[in-house]
Amino acid sequence: MTMLLKVAATLALTLSIATSWADEPEPANKYQAVYVSKVAVEADMDRTSPEEVKYYADIETEATTKITQWFKDEGFTIADTPDAATDGLAIINTKVLFNAGNRALRWVGSFMGAGKATADVTMEAIDSKYGTKVTSQNAKDSLRIGNLGGSASSMLMGTIGTAWNYVVADINELK
Repeated sequence: MTMLLKVAATLALTLSIATSWADEPEPANKYQAVYVSKVAVEADMDRTSPEEVKYYADIETEATTKITQWFKDEGFTIADTPDAATDGLAIINTKVLFNAGNRALRWVGSFMGAGKATADVTMEAIDSKYGTKVTSQNAKDSLRIGNLGGSASSMLMGTIGTAWNYVVADINELK
């Protein structure tokens, strides 16, 4: 009977410790705020064409806005400046190598990759106080054929979203 009481007491103590640990709040993430730098798109484009220059500038603006909103939706505070004195601030840099390809060629049949669009996205988070890299993730995609040639800019935003998912997961793991 004494052995049974010892086992019961040990079990009760273990359960009470486990319950008290479960009630403790999870530690906050190390990074509570982000500053999202303007997305930099490097593209093979005709720089003398105002339409092409505007197309890529609009993509940079749209991508920066989406990344900012994604972080906001994830519960991060969005900083207006990359203040080096701020603890818990990550600076988000996104670099994109993008070739929009030719939608008409993709639509016609995309034989041998004609008109192929490509995206190569690198997103990194830098600790604002120490300047150290917290994480860097890469995502790549291409569009060869799609409904009426497919949308290269939609494919690019999806690729940026993939890189963001990796980066935010890494940031959220840091306590």
